[in-house]
Amino acid sequence: MTIPFLCTFDMLSPGGGKESPRDWDHSGIGLDRYASMVLRYGCIPTIFVTGEAARAHAPLIEELLARGAEIGLLVAPHQSSNSKKTGHMGVLSQQQQADAVAVALQRFQNALGFRPTVVRTGLYSGNPATYEVLAQAKFTHAALRMPGAALPVIGTVWQPDPLIRVQDGLVDVPVTTEPEEKLFNRFPLYFAAEISTAETHKRLMQRGKMNGIVCLTGATNADYWDATGTSLTALENILIAVTNDSELMPLRVSAVKGP
Repeated sequence: MTIPFLCTFDMLSPGGGKESPRDWDHSGIGLDRYASMVLRYGCIPTIFVTGEAARAHAPLIEELLARGAEIGLLVAPHQSSNSKKTGHMGVLSQQQQADAVAVALQRFQNALGFRPTVVRTGLYSGNPATYEVLAQAKFTHAALRMPGAALPVIGTVWQPDPLIRVQDGLVDVPVTTEPEEKLFNRFPLYFAAEISTAETHKRLMQRGKMNGIVCLTGATNADYWDATGTSLTALENILIAVTNDSELMPLRVSAVKGP
């Protein structure tokens, strides 16, 4: 039996707060270095981009697509430019969420010329209505849940359920977490190269294998733009471990099958 291993990455827009890159140059460099390393080790990056990021980095994204990366939509209305910022997805009404998805999709398609089938929301914010909205928008896969997160102020509240689920026809892939251990911001400890130590990464990988899926995540707010930074070194160590683990099978998010 093989266990899916996913590498996901959130390409946030600058100017959205602490979780955002300082400028478009840094976000592009960070994306390129993250994706290039993942591809070099025979894994497949699934990169979630906002409509604004798609426009700013269309040539780079098209190059990564040609090299085998998967590109999905990141719906982050709290960051959206050129329109009134309405807040995180999980605190919006169903109609407001549908409007936010429509705007983000249009910007994505205008920039890249195709319609994505995989989606994530900014900071994993969502509620039960979010699944229906995303299904109606004809997405097939979502990487939406962060099991154990407890941030009601931004609508990021998830039960500690670590399994692949199908909700409203969407295959929903959770990020690998340790729900019982909370970070300072009330996120659970989650599997990202920029978070914690090598020992913790090994523990999270084992936790994911027990749950039937290992989902690594990352974002442009980390120091992936720095070739000598700690995040790239940690990412490489994780990828080396994956390539030496015969139980793990690198996949893109859209290739994950429901239970």
